[in-house]
Amino acid sequence: MWKKFLIVIVMLALQAGAAEKNAIIGVLEDVTARYAGEPYKRAVRVVFEKSGSEWRAFPNDCEDVNCLKTAVSRYPEKVEWTVAFDGKSLGRLTTRAKEIQFYSNIGLQEITGTAAIPAVGERTYTTFASDTLYRPLIAVSQPNFKDPELWKPAKISPQILASMRRMFREKFPRLCRLNQDENPVPFDYIDKEINVRKAYASQKGWILAALNLKDAVACTPELPMVGIDCWFVADPQKKIQHLDVEGWLVDAGDYDRDGKSELIFQIDDYNRGGYVMYYDDFKKRAVFGFTYH
Repeated sequence: MWKKFLIVIVMLALQAGAAEKNAIIGVLEDVTARYAGEPYKRAVRVVFEKSGSEWRAFPNDCEDVNCLKTAVSRYPEKVEWTVAFDGKSLGRLTTRAKEIQFYSNIGLQEITGTAAIPAVGERTYTTFASDTLYRPLIAVSQPNFKDPELWKPAKISPQILASMRRMFREKFPRLCRLNQDENPVPFDYIDKEINVRKAYASQKGWILAALNLKDAVACTPELPMVGIDCWFVADPQKKIQHLDVEGWLVDAGDYDRDGKSELIFQIDDYNRGGYVMYYDDFKKRAVFGFTYH
C-alpha cells in the first residue's frame, strides 16, 4: 500500500516538474490602432518559454514577410493564462494564435471568451509607438506569480547612487544635446545631473535603479531618442552591474517556481520594442525584440 502511495507521489512530482520546465510567459498589452477610427485592442504577446534550466525567447525580430508567415507555427496555438501584477493574480484569460501581418505584432495572440480583461490604472503608459496605453501585465501559463524576493519601490543610499553614477559615466563618457536646428552638440555633464528615475529593492538586499540624464542623446544618429535611461543593479555586497536594457520594469515573479524571482523589462527604444528577462541573480537574460516599422 505504502509503495503504491509513494509511486503516485513521485509521478505527481515528476509531472509537476515537467510542467514547470515548460512554463510560458506572455505580456498582456494594449495594442494601438493601425488606422484612424479603430479602437485600441488588448492582446497577449507570447515572449518566453522555460527550456530545461534556461529561459528562451520565442521567434522575434523578423526582417521579412516570409519570417512573419512561418513564425506563427512556432508558437502555441492556444494558451490559458494567469494574469498577475506585484505578486498577485488579477484573473485568467485564454488566447489563440493568429496570422501575423506586421513586424510589431510578432507573438501577439487574440483574447477569446467574454471574461473581463484585467487592467491596472488608467491609459497613461507611454512607449515609442504611443502615449495612451494601459501598463503591460505579465501573463503566465502556470499559476506562478508570487515574488519571493519581494521587490518593492525604494530609495537608494548616497553611496550606491555615487557608484551607479560613476558607472553611468563609464558607459556614456560622451553625450550630446540637440541645438535649435535639431543637431546633436556635445556637452559636459556633471554627476548631479544624472537623476534616479525609478528604484527598487529586494528583501535579499539587491538594489535596482534606472538613471536618467535629461535631454541627452547619443552623439551619433544611431540613437536619436531624447533622454538616456540606464538600468543598474547592486548586489548585497554593493557590487554594481549595468543592465543592457532601455525601458521600464514590468514586474518581478518566480514564474518557474525555482525559488528565485525573474525580472522582466519592457524595451522602449527608438523604433524598437519587446521585453528582456533577467534571471539567476542577474547572471542570465533572454531577449524578445521587434521593430515597429
